[in-house]
Amino acid sequence: MKLASIVIIGAALSAAGAATAQTAAPAAPPVPPPAAAAPAQREYDLSRAERTALAPLLAAHGAANTAIAQGQSADWAAVEALLPAAAAAAQGDDAKYLVARVQLAAALATNNDSLKTVALDALIASPGSTPDELSRYLNARAEMAFAAEDFATAERLFERLLQLSPGDQRLTNNLVIVRRRMGNSAGALQAVLQVLQTQETANQRADEATYRRARDIAHAARDRRALDFATRLARHYPTPANWRDALYLYREIARPPTAMALDLLRLTRTVGGLSSQNDYLSFAQILDQGGLPGETKSVIEEGVARGVLRAGDPIAAQLLTTANRRIGEDSAGLPAQIAQARSGAAGRPARVVADALYGYGRFGEAAELYRVAMTKTGEDAGILNLRLGAALAMAGQRANAETALRAATGDAANLAQLWLAWLSRRTD
Repeated sequence: MKLASIVIIGAALSAAGAATAQTAAPAAPPVPPPAAAAPAQREYDLSRAERTALAPLLAAHGAANTAIAQGQSADWAAVEALLPAAAAAAQGDDAKYLVARVQLAAALATNNDSLKTVALDALIASPGSTPDELSRYLNARAEMAFAAEDFATAERLFERLLQLSPGDQRLTNNLVIVRRRMGNSAGALQAVLQVLQTQETANQRADEATYRRARDIAHAARDRRALDFATRLARHYPTPANWRDALYLYREIARPPTAMALDLLRLTRTVGGLSSQNDYLSFAQILDQGGLPGETKSVIEEGVARGVLRAGDPIAAQLLTTANRRIGEDSAGLPAQIAQARSGAAGRPARVVADALYGYGRFGEAAELYRVAMTKTGEDAGILNLRLGAALAMAGQRANAETALRAATGDAANLAQLWLAWLSRRTD
């Protein structure tokens, strides 16, 4: 038997009931409260017994809504008292749907979470719920599960919501949080990667927060892809903080050999990653010990100009004095060193003089000597390509720099990728 136009006012989720997991993720869009919702006009297929059993419940529910509309207290106790008999008589899908709608209205009105859970589970399972209703019911139930730390249920429901709304970032964020709370870092990273891929496909780059979340989850899971996400974050959002984090992860994950300490510090300086007195003094000391007075002087003077170093700092002053004393002799000997580097069989002299030329800001000449070193013996080709690429990048020869950096292999490959990320943002 068809029962036409039964009005269940108040069955929609209220704004208060739709967002119980504020700590998990942004709340769902507000749902109009029951009194503001337009009555849904539908026909329900009920048996005579169901119609008879449900009539008192629907009447009590209607009276409760009328009382609310008139500013009076609603008798929800009367509604709740009639629910067991109506639920027992409801055998068909429509009857079960109607009972669950009244259950939900009563649960929301009385803050009865136990009844709300029963009602939502029934409405989620009901074929009578419209797609829009189903999304709201799933979201409310998932957030209730999260609040109760029932993460397995929350995960299952958020997964189902994502099937209904693929690419929804709010839902993905919820799923990521739930999986991390479950200790499932791999699953959390998989969810973030789906968002990242979608955003990159549409906009060539993802949101800064998405890269950061992928980086942090991968890092927590000891996944080496953390360095890739950090590199992409620094490339697309080249703030000093993002660069410092990328270089930190490079040191932690790639574990570069001591021979590449100079390369790492040069890139750190180039991207603006030297930020403290210790950063500048440590770099300057390494340069001083490496016999690179021109670069030592440049680093100390930059630190002072930026206000990070005090000109009167004893260590800085001593390093600068020593560098100034050595520069004249060092510069005078460069022509002979260059000639020797070209004529010798070993690559080290060419690499050493190229390092010195780089430190003096003579990047084009440094690149030429790095190329000379490649034609000789005894040097790491990966590091030479890395330094060649860095010199060419600093000389403004972007295309040649990219070619050299892409040729860097072995231990130098990861740092070359960071140089390429920096170079990709250059406009010269």
